[in-house]
Amino acid sequence: MSDPVLIAARDLLPPPRGSDGFATEEFLAELASGQQEIDEEAAARIERLCKKVEVPKRLLTGYSDDLNTSISDDPVDPAYAKYFMLMLFALAEQNEDLKYLNCALKLLDGVLILPVFEVDESSRRLGDSVAARMLREPV
Repeated sequence: MSDPVLIAARDLLPPPRGSDGFATEEFLAELASGQQEIDEEAAARIERLCKKVEVPKRLLTGYSDDLNTSISDDPVDPAYAKYFMLMLFALAEQNEDLKYLNCALKLLDGVLILPVFEVDESSRRLGDSVAARMLREPV
């Protein structure tokens, strides 16, 4: 994923915080650095993280290994939430996957209770552009 907006967001990620189970920031940092390939297991984890956005509306630092239960009350750093949103836009377009687009648009619209993060104009333009291309609408 080489979109300049995504690369800029990656470069702003702070060092990831770990967790006893699934560490959200570590997982996203590994994806950002290319250490973690998006294989079936990673794609399943991304989809489970999308459910965390859509239902409890929180992205936390730690979950059980299956991502069913939160084991931390600490939200991820806002930079990781923003990176996740931008990564989802890239994956949505790359895979022509409306599930990723839907989750990214929810993040863009500020659905998260925790963490709260600012969406800058370049991220908004990227999201609008990806959505328009995928939905075959003029921008």
